[in-house]
Amino acid sequence: NLKVIENEKYIRHHVYDRENKWSDHGPISFLGTFYGTHIEEITLPDGVEDIAEDAFYGNDGLKAFHVKGEHYFDRDGVLMHRTSADKGNRLVLVKYPEAKKDKEYTVADDVDSLGCNAFYGVKMEVLNLSSSIKWIRGLEFSNSGQVNIPEGPVGLADRAFYGIWTPVLSLPASLKYISSSAFSHIGVGRGETKMVYLQGEVPAHMEAPWNSSDSGKVIISFIPTFCVKPSALAAYQADSVWAAQHLITTDQQCQTDNMLFVEQEDGSAMLLGVVRNVTGEVVIPAQVSVNGTARQVTTIGNGAFYFQRGMTRCTVPASVQKIETYAFSYNGLKQIDIASGSQLREIGVAAFEGDSISRFDIPDEMPLEWIGNAAFEGTCIESVYLPAQTRLGKGVFNSCYDLKHIDVNAANPYYKVMGDVLYDAQTGAFQTYAAGNKQDSLVILGDQQTMAFWFDASKLKKLYLLGHERPILTSRNYLWSDKMGLTLYVRESVYDKFMENEESNHWYPHSESPFSFIKDIKAIPDAEADAMISTLGIRNTPSFCRSTDDNYYRLDGVRTTNPVKGVYIHQGHKVVK
Repeated sequence: NLKVIENEKYIRHHVYDRENKWSDHGPISFLGTFYGTHIEEITLPDGVEDIAEDAFYGNDGLKAFHVKGEHYFDRDGVLMHRTSADKGNRLVLVKYPEAKKDKEYTVADDVDSLGCNAFYGVKMEVLNLSSSIKWIRGLEFSNSGQVNIPEGPVGLADRAFYGIWTPVLSLPASLKYISSSAFSHIGVGRGETKMVYLQGEVPAHMEAPWNSSDSGKVIISFIPTFCVKPSALAAYQADSVWAAQHLITTDQQCQTDNMLFVEQEDGSAMLLGVVRNVTGEVVIPAQVSVNGTARQVTTIGNGAFYFQRGMTRCTVPASVQKIETYAFSYNGLKQIDIASGSQLREIGVAAFEGDSISRFDIPDEMPLEWIGNAAFEGTCIESVYLPAQTRLGKGVFNSCYDLKHIDVNAANPYYKVMGDVLYDAQTGAFQTYAAGNKQDSLVILGDQQTMAFWFDASKLKKLYLLGHERPILTSRNYLWSDKMGLTLYVRESVYDKFMENEESNHWYPHSESPFSFIKDIKAIPDAEADAMISTLGIRNTPSFCRSTDDNYYRLDGVRTTNPVKGVYIHQGHKVVK
């Protein structure tokens, strides 16, 4: 707890030094006097006259303020400020403690305005604003399941909803002005706020947003869908800024079982997101009624369940053909059930990234054609099977430390499995490996021209690149580990060329190297490399890892052009003469 001494009229920039002594560093900074601290309660002297609005910004452990002064005082632990007469004698809600545990909070009717970070970082189920507040701000990065805004506010200030995690917003007809950054980076790029209902028949003036496309049309970065009354659509479309946004009418959407659906151009329905934060199991319907017409649900939209930490299980109907980017990522999902007869054709980028699912069955009859970059990265997936038509983006199964088995339909022309490694069948590019088998070494075949996305080598101590051409591996391949100690092995016949390559120097351990976790780079005899390949039990070695060397090698590595009776290594295989 922190108690500021009496007779202090101005809160100055106090910080702890390494000896835990207080130091005075002059006037308060932009980041706030106590930014990033974990202080739970703050007691201020009654005589404090001035506190910067961002003084307590980013204090994620703060539960209560205690102050009873003329200018500053608390209401149930919430910091309030009464301005002087020359500043309008207004009542400002300066800061709601970020760790205060209210499920619902209502801003009192006598509050005239919100501080610039009033609700920054706050988590609650329902936040009710006051009609007396004319300019909305201070909700930046708050995580409220529902924000209720009554008629009365006339403007949205800069960053009013910047990064806010609230599924649905409704803006009153009284709104007349929207700042250029009011909606910027909603949901930090994943779009947690899916729908904004605009109640006004006449569109509020919206400044041209910061971001603009190459075509010159202005767009807001990471914006939601805006929903207007059918009678107001023409007025919004006539405004150049609003016309550039994603506009729909109220008769093109519906809410069913806490889920929000919108009609698509082909007459089907997309699951846009949730109305309120969810817990437990979610069953997605195969069909919904939009304006009285049955619509088949074919798409799970971008970020539909993103960061829904209370969600543990989901059932997806057979009608769904596409799961879009971030649809289920970083939520509490442990099990996903895909209905039999599924028509799923595409899984988007990072669709399940960071989840705890251990299974995602892809039967041969599922018409799945594409799995996007990092779609299952960091999940608990234990096995992978790819049907004949399925292709992968980059890093689809990166950091899947429970992955023990990889298999591919024999008719799949795109991938081959050798050992515990999945390769591109045409180029030989490494795709992923079964990290759940707990091996500390990995053999990668082929002449690696590239590696798929970034390769997490955290669990490895030895990495063998056994192609017969110089491996061209650079920082663009994103080989990565969270600790130093990896030894890289290449064939003796390509070692010198590999080390001479200017870009390969990035792999060598030195202080400025992006691959400084590599302890050493070593050469191994070609015969030993071929013997290692042979022990993997690979009978039909694909063309991309066949040696152009037609010599025979004894098991001790000695080359011979005229083998006699015995066991030799030839073209990567053990042969008996």
